[in-house]
Amino acid sequence: MSEQTIESYLVKLGFSVEQSGLTKFNQTLAEVNKKMSASVGTLAGDFFKLQFTLTSGMLAIGAASVSAMASFADFDKQMRLGAMGALMSKDNFTQLNEALKMTGVTLAQASWDEESHTRVLANMQLVAALNKQLGPDAEKNARGIRDFRNEFVQLQEELKYLSFGIGSDLFAKLLVMVRRKRL
Repeated sequence: MSEQTIESYLVKLGFSVEQSGLTKFNQTLAEVNKKMSASVGTLAGDFFKLQFTLTSGMLAIGAASVSAMASFADFDKQMRLGAMGALMSKDNFTQLNEALKMTGVTLAQASWDEESHTRVLANMQLVAALNKQLGPDAEKNARGIRDFRNEFVQLQEELKYLSFGIGSDLFAKLLVMVRRKRL
């Protein structure tokens, strides 16, 4: 607001205007305006910093989730293939394999050492309980993750061969051009 607008408004209301007071009032308004502008700028900057932090956090969570899914799918495959080689069920193989790792002993050591044997049995029960917590669709989900990942592997292979084909075609055309120049 200009000084004249305020002054005319006050005169219309029947007040007499003291020039020094009006000037001080306008200076105060200008300072408040400046501080408000700075605060809004700071607030906007803080908002963008918060938005960047939240976005970064969500990306990190997403990456960790993808990594966890890949680890789960790989673990499931290792246990399935290990069980086939050991002629055991996947559940029994998983329990024994993980219990031996947790205990830090071999199967032979657990067979002959009573303390190790007791710990392996307790750890097998823990692994069995943890496996149940994965739910009835765990194997199906692990296979779905591997199927999904395989689609990307196939796409990469197709792109690789596409680039090979482009390279081969370019070379063939270049060769034709070189031969024409010789004739």
